[in-house]
Amino acid sequence: MEILFAKVLPIIIYFTLGIIARRTAIATAEQGGFLIKLAMYYTLPALFLITFSKIHITTDLLFLPLSGIFVSLAVGLIAFSIGKYKRYDRKAMGSLLVGSMAMNSAFAFPFALVFFGPEALTFALLYDLGNALMIFTVVYAIAFYYGDNDLKGKKIINNIIRAPFLWTIFIALFMSFMEIHIPDILHEPFNALGNMTAPVLLMGMGISFAPARSHVAPATEIIILRMLGGLSAILLVFMMIDIEDKQQIAMLMCAASPLGMTASAYSILAGLNTQTLISAASISILLGLAWLPFLAYFYM
Repeated sequence: MEILFAKVLPIIIYFTLGIIARRTAIATAEQGGFLIKLAMYYTLPALFLITFSKIHITTDLLFLPLSGIFVSLAVGLIAFSIGKYKRYDRKAMGSLLVGSMAMNSAFAFPFALVFFGPEALTFALLYDLGNALMIFTVVYAIAFYYGDNDLKGKKIINNIIRAPFLWTIFIALFMSFMEIHIPDILHEPFNALGNMTAPVLLMGMGISFAPARSHVAPATEIIILRMLGGLSAILLVFMMIDIEDKQQIAMLMCAASPLGMTASAYSILAGLNTQTLISAASISILLGLAWLPFLAYFYM
């Protein structure tokens, strides 16, 4: 439990520092948005590359990232149906889809490691490949399709193709399959840049965080879809294919994880309901501190 607390404490500290910066006028909401963009375009791709270049993917484990894609699509389909039924406007629909589809699988990594060991963490990382591919392609396109800063289809595709994080995924996949490692001379700067992701992104979210009562209901709906919808979708996968126990728990914890921080970043970039998504992400992280250990304990 002490190790787990040590993993979670920085998340709380970074986010709180952002809130303090906003409350004391050290930083503005616009500056918080800049920090989020900085993480999205620089530190996050570096973190992704340094992490996945260490993992060797074999064809018999491809079902892990494919499951991540399936869960995201399944939850997105449910969210879209709910949004249509309730006749949400464009921004509300986009926020619902982005928030429910973008899972923060990385939040589950320390839990998988602490409760089930390094092997479970490896399976969680592989599952997250599918999630990352969805976030940086489909979820990105949805955000800009529904947001105030809406882009035409061709422009969205061009942005996705040029996006550094998408190329990072392809490069990391290639390096993983071919067992190519980052040269020693580049390892340290990439690692240092990647390690900046959590503080930069979380402080940016904290600075942008300005909750209101009007955000509670839509945020709650997004959280339920993300965490319970994801759990239901992965249980459906378990019913369809035979999966080892450690693989199951790694997938389960990732699928039931809180909202991805990229959902908040996309809301700022695309012009969605930013405060709703930041509120949902913040609340879901707090819930996740109890939710994921509960799932781990129940599964054990």
